[in-house]
Amino acid sequence: MTEAFLQPSLAALLSTMNSIDAPMFLVLVDGNDDFRFGGVNAAHTAATGIETPMVAGKTPFEAFPARLAET
Repeated sequence: MTEAFLQPSLAALLSTMNSIDAPMFLVLVDGNDDFRFGGVNAAHTAATGIETPMVAGKTPFEAFPARLAET
């Protein structure tokens, strides 16, 4: 239920992020201090080729090779 509750807020935040010309990514931190990507803005996608569906809800180690996730 919490994830469904947060979806409109995440969508609004990502929409706002897309109006910013600098590459940005959104990180969500859970109760265990673990974090997952919430998404990236259009400038980030243009700079890296990484799109929100590729990383949303994933930890760095789920989204990227270990050597990159560790940095």
